[in-house]
Amino acid sequence: MGDHWDMGMRFSPTDEELIYYYLWFRLNNGVIPEGVIKELNIYEYEPYQLPSMAFNHGDKMYFFSPISKKHEGGSRINRLTKFGYWRASQSISPILNKHGEKIGGKRPLVYYYEKSKGQGIKTQWLMNEYTMVNQSHNLVLCEIHYKKTKEENHSNCSIASNLNISNPNPNPNQDSTLLLNADFSGDLNILDPSQDTKLLLDDDDDFSELLKLMNDEDDNFSEILKLIEDDSD
Repeated sequence: MGDHWDMGMRFSPTDEELIYYYLWFRLNNGVIPEGVIKELNIYEYEPYQLPSMAFNHGDKMYFFSPISKKHEGGSRINRLTKFGYWRASQSISPILNKHGEKIGGKRPLVYYYEKSKGQGIKTQWLMNEYTMVNQSHNLVLCEIHYKKTKEENHSNCSIASNLNISNPNPNPNQDSTLLLNADFSGDLNILDPSQDTKLLLDDDDDFSELLKLMNDEDDNFSEILKLIEDDSD
C-alpha cells in the first residue's frame, strides 16, 4: 500500500494506465500525484538498494528513470550498474488501448550480478520497462520486483505449517526439520537450507525436544522460544 493511500486501497495500475496516465503525463509536463512514482536513475544503484528509495506499493516498485545509449549515435541502451547489469529476457510486448491501437511497449528485463568480467549470475530481480510509441525522450517508466524462488516459497510455507500458524491440523507426514536462528529479540528467521548453518541447540536431546514441540499441535509457540532462550543461557 502506498504511503499516501487510504486503508484498503493500493496502487495496482494496468499496462495501459501506466502508459496513458503516468508516462504520457510525465513526458508532456503533466502533474503526477505525489507519493506514487519516484524519479530516479535506477542504473546508479543495485536492485536490492531500491526498496528504501521507492514509494511503498507492496512487492512492486515504480520509477521514472533516464536511459542512455552505450555509444553516441548508437541504438543500444547502457544498462550497466556498478556490480552488474540488466538484460532483456524477451522482446518488447505491444501495449494496446481499448480500441486495439498500439500506444506503447513493455520490455521485460532480468538483473545479472557480474561475479567477474564476462561472468554474470542471473538473479530473481525482474523489471518491466515501459515506453511510448515513437518515444524520443530518454525517460522511461520502470516496474521492478523480486520474484521468490520455489525454495523460498517452500520455506515460507514450511514455517507456517510447522508452527501451526495457518493450518491447525498439519500433515503428520510432513518433514518437520526446520532451521531456526534466534536473535533473542523474539524474531525467528528461516536460514537457507543450502547454506552451511548451525543450530543454536547443540544438545541432541534439546534438538529432539524442539522437533517434538513443533510437531505437537497442542503446544504453544512460546514454548519453542523458551526452549531456545533457556539453551542459550
